[in-house]
Amino acid sequence: MKGFLPAILTVLLLAACGSPSEPGPPPVGEGGAEGPAATATLSVFGTVPPEMLPEQDNVLDPLPTEYVVPAEVLTTEQLHERLNPIGATLCRLPCYGGLTPSPEAELADAVAFYSQIGIEVTNLIPGDYDEARDGTGHLRAWLTTTTDPQRASELGLIAPLVDVFLRDNAVRSIYVGWQYLPPYFSVEQIVAEYGTPDTVEVAFTLAEEEAAFALNLIYAESVDGAFGFGFGGLTDLQEAAVCIDDDHVGLAYLGSFAEGEAPLANIYPTSMDMRSTVDSLGVTPAEAVDTLADGCLAVSAEQLDLWRPAEDGD
Repeated sequence: MKGFLPAILTVLLLAACGSPSEPGPPPVGEGGAEGPAATATLSVFGTVPPEMLPEQDNVLDPLPTEYVVPAEVLTTEQLHERLNPIGATLCRLPCYGGLTPSPEAELADAVAFYSQIGIEVTNLIPGDYDEARDGTGHLRAWLTTTTDPQRASELGLIAPLVDVFLRDNAVRSIYVGWQYLPPYFSVEQIVAEYGTPDTVEVAFTLAEEEAAFALNLIYAESVDGAFGFGFGGLTDLQEAAVCIDDDHVGLAYLGSFAEGEAPLANIYPTSMDMRSTVDSLGVTPAEAVDTLADGCLAVSAEQLDLWRPAEDGD
């Protein structure tokens, strides 16, 4: 499965527009190989060639005093405790890490949010802060500042990527992406915390060498949040099984959204045709999560045909 992940994931949202500041990008690929050189861009969703990157000044302008927020110093375990949205003691979705996407949440609030997960403004992806200072833009960071990076490596925990998006000086969404399935991200845990999702969406790519699925649990009406799992490899193109476990999930993400924002908008390329399980599989959200909590969701050849490219002349 991992062999084809980078090719698929490069086209997804959250691709960073600049390489992260020191320490460098987290290890990627088989066996924890080192990330690309600083001239390339690594994201949770793949690597962008240097020639495709815009030119930018990586030197920050002087910061307003109110935005100079010292970051907390965290171990790997402490960081993941704060990233865990299940049983969170600070707040529940749509609030995440003390930040709730809303017209009341401003740039200073986004900076304060990052400080409590170990990130200062100078740790953000270069160019992001300067672009967002007018109130619109992305603030993104690799969470690479823990005090025990060797411990993270031993646990196989590639640093997550966080993206806080602002528009008109208001935080509109928060995304977190992991290149693995976090232990606190099972369907059973999510449903126990947040109940049955309002919508379950699924999609498939069926190219022979890159067959994969994506699945979203969307809580748009209840908590303005969503959980996504994706790009587990499919070995059978005639029928499929969607399984949310370590062997089948190469990407997991969380989204929190301000009221009125489309959940997980633009996460996938337009070619990735997300459909509700009700419309595509005849499976309700309750039935889908009940099945996924302790097994796999079966998809027949006829159902997979919904995602097959039309033959010439059809």
